[in-house]
Amino acid sequence: MTNFKELIKKYPTLFTAQNVEKNNLLYRVDEPIKKLHYSENGIFRVYSSHKGNEITRGFFFENEAVIPIMALTNNIPVFVNIEALEDCTMQIISIENWKKIEKQEPDLIKDVLLGVFSNILKHFYSYQLISSYPADKRIKAFLNMYPALNRVKQDYLASILVMRKETFCKKKP
Repeated sequence: MTNFKELIKKYPTLFTAQNVEKNNLLYRVDEPIKKLHYSENGIFRVYSSHKGNEITRGFFFENEAVIPIMALTNNIPVFVNIEALEDCTMQIISIENWKKIEKQEPDLIKDVLLGVFSNILKHFYSYQLISSYPADKRIKAFLNMYPALNRVKQDYLASILVMRKETFCKKKP
């Protein structure tokens, strides 16, 4: 399986290194995808809003493609927001250049997307598995699995772990 980093090595002139500031939204709900991002460092939050409340749906980490995969593969507008939680460096490719590669090497792009999707599924499965634990074990297991998340706001962690911030604060080891 070809990973996104290998794609960058194969087509370096189609990617641009860019610094992204904390709180910058890479993708917004209802907007089309214009660029694809690969994180060299940093943490990114995937979230949606419901009745005025932000609900954290997941995270991306360094050395991962930060892409709303369902919107990309189904050619639909993005249905989640993805924001940088830290200042970071990314490799960015325009959707036009992505489609050029896809036209030239469709099997390569399918392979890269399979890797991206597999990574997202791994995270999703972990979140689902951990959500069945009692609150104190849930927090400990989650932070052991994703130690970088000790650097993010507790609200975001409480949200993905399906608990109130107050409960999270009381139970956090």
